[in-house]
Amino acid sequence: MRECIVAVDVGGTNIATGLVDLNGNVLHRGKRPTCAGTGVANILKRIIDAISEELEEAENQALEPKGIGLGIPGLQDSLGGISFSAPNLDPRWQDIKVPARIEEHFGLPAEMDNDVRCHALGEKLFGAGRGVDNMILITLGTGIGSGIFIDGEMFYGAGSCGGEVGHVTIAEDGPLCSCGNYGCVEAFCGAPGITRRAKEAIGAGRESRILEMAGEMEKINPRIIYEAAVAGDPLAQEIMDDTGKYIGIAMAGVVNIINPELLVVGGGVAQAGEMLIGRIRDEIKKRAMIKQAALVKVVAAQLGEDAGLIGAAMLLPTRKRID
Repeated sequence: MRECIVAVDVGGTNIATGLVDLNGNVLHRGKRPTCAGTGVANILKRIIDAISEELEEAENQALEPKGIGLGIPGLQDSLGGISFSAPNLDPRWQDIKVPARIEEHFGLPAEMDNDVRCHALGEKLFGAGRGVDNMILITLGTGIGSGIFIDGEMFYGAGSCGGEVGHVTIAEDGPLCSCGNYGCVEAFCGAPGITRRAKEAIGAGRESRILEMAGEMEKINPRIIYEAAVAGDPLAQEIMDDTGKYIGIAMAGVVNIINPELLVVGGGVAQAGEMLIGRIRDEIKKRAMIKQAALVKVVAAQLGEDAGLIGAAMLLPTRKRID
């Protein structure tokens, strides 16, 4: 029988699942609502039900499941298998031993990592980061997350919480961030921050097609801002340019410290492509030290939504839980 791994990528909105072979090919995909905020027990049940459906699909395809890989958001001791907190799932989610619960239920080995680190592992092994030992992946969405590889190994830090580049401060008196600090790059460039900047400018009297395209203020979002920028709207272009600039400022400092060969940009906001990625690249070249700036390439992620599933699946072979 062909071997596979059940992969789970848990987000605040959806639980994505899949069957992935050991060569990184996604053989099946599934998705169901997370139902965030409905309690730890209910969310865990939804994860277990989603895995059960994938195991049934594996049987239908005559596949042999070797284990289960889990991408879970929030702070965690990934190697110890403890999810400390995941506020996007539920504020009551604290100190959950997710892999142990999954192993007990299904009798298969299970491994867990932060969802963005899973994205990074997927891109490292099968996407934009193939063959690169020193790389950073950042995901631009509701928040800004990252996964960092140094000398070919995932970087975790002393408490397994390292790599939070979204919480680099770029403005001392900037807006309040979800982490409790002020002026983080995420507060400016996460999807809510981008939207807030547009609404503030329009509310202050700036003329823009953004509001016309959205229909009403509450429907403004980064995609509409991007589309307005493509259509030539000056305010939208300014917001997109500033977004790339702010991310570039933060990443220039990280590039100086890590000295990576590659910066991979993914996530929903990154679908703006070169309008955003080119601006990040330019700001890094402008602000990072000459040698580090010359060495780093800034590129778009290649695997799209599959990156998290592929990376979650590859936790097991990379951690020697399966052959």
